[in-house]
Amino acid sequence: MSRGHVKAMKDNYIQQGGAKFDILKFVLALIIVSLHSGIIPKWLFPIARLAVPLFFIMTSYFFFLKVSNLYDDSLRKQALHRYLKRNFQLYLFWSVALLPAVVLMNLSWFQNGAMSAIMNIFKAFFISEFFPASWFILSAIYSVIIVFYLSRWLSSRWLLLFSLLLYCLALLDSNYGGLLSDQSRIIFNMPGIRYSLNIPAAMIWIVMGKSLAERPVTLSPMLLYSLIAIIAIVYYLEYLTIGEYGISIHSDCFIMTIPLSPLIFIAIGQSHDIKCKHALWLRKSSIIIYCLHLTLILLISYSSAYFGFESSKPISFIITIFTCICVASLIIFLREKKNVTLLSFAY
Repeated sequence: MSRGHVKAMKDNYIQQGGAKFDILKFVLALIIVSLHSGIIPKWLFPIARLAVPLFFIMTSYFFFLKVSNLYDDSLRKQALHRYLKRNFQLYLFWSVALLPAVVLMNLSWFQNGAMSAIMNIFKAFFISEFFPASWFILSAIYSVIIVFYLSRWLSSRWLLLFSLLLYCLALLDSNYGGLLSDQSRIIFNMPGIRYSLNIPAAMIWIVMGKSLAERPVTLSPMLLYSLIAIIAIVYYLEYLTIGEYGISIHSDCFIMTIPLSPLIFIAIGQSHDIKCKHALWLRKSSIIIYCLHLTLILLISYSSAYFGFESSKPISFIITIFTCICVASLIIFLREKKNVTLLSFAY
């Protein structure tokens, strides 16, 4: 490869960000809505499962890219505090905004007295998720903190090994749960945590995002897309094998997403940027869509069950997307045109 070709790719690499990542976030948010709505065809299901790893990698990459350019420890801690504050405010805003729906969908929290209710609320808010799909925000917060401080003592390789070991818990809680015996599964589930919707499912992507931010990987297009094609084929074989042997208890985590997700991120990073005057709006609305969508889907499902009719998955998807975009448009308009500062926490 010529020096000029290497330089051209580096000049166009991920550090420069651009509209392509804002568009990607919006597209991934729509994919997640379609996944949770149940309208994804089986043959596209593995593709849809790449959305969350890519979200985690982007979250980590852009945070640690800022941190890697800071050479003072106090400035790095300030950057971490800003990241944590922004994400906790987002989590708190939607926890309050969706509180009536959260209570309605979790009446079981309050069936065994006040102390039990307090413990259930505490566990949901700080450990699992308070409003539907909020596990992503919590896991990103905790994983970034862990990786940020562990990186002072551990190299990237040791961090990757540690995160891979944790990811095994997520695998055993999802697509490989059937490998456990009944007794082993009882012991495995004793903490009452969905590992595939918690830190074990997030940290590996946070480590990868950090590694790419600190040591950008640049590959020739032929090698890069050849690797993606080969690994994607193996990924689909993994998906088919899991289905064939019936070992999945949840469908969240796969082994082959480990090499495939960062390669897709690198491919997008090395690609030319896209001109889009609405890119910032797409980025902001993608956050709102993610935070709101699953609550709406569940409310539609509960409402249809209550009134005695079966909800249509495509209709549920359309209603959810339409409502989310309307809410996002209203929130962004009120924040930016009417200066309702509280709504800045919504995205």
